[in-house]
Amino acid sequence: MAKSMSYTAFRKNLSSVMAEVERDSITYQITKKGSEGVVVMSQSDFNSLNETLYLLSSSANREKLRSSMKEAKAGEFVEVDL
Repeated sequence: MAKSMSYTAFRKNLSSVMAEVERDSITYQITKKGSEGVVVMSQSDFNSLNETLYLLSSSANREKLRSSMKEAKAGEFVEVDL
């Protein structure tokens, strides 16, 4: 869940907000009057989101994921020691 913060508060607390975002994987919605606003998230969360979007952009991948999730719920999986 994203926290919301005004642009003024964000600017004033930039260093601590960035530390919190990175440390706790928090996402912030930064609001500014007359503006759409922006979202601040960690690089790793951003990369993960983009990877998920990429994988789900293919109908074949979506179906494979649905099938795998169904099998896992039914207990149809094999544990492997790595």
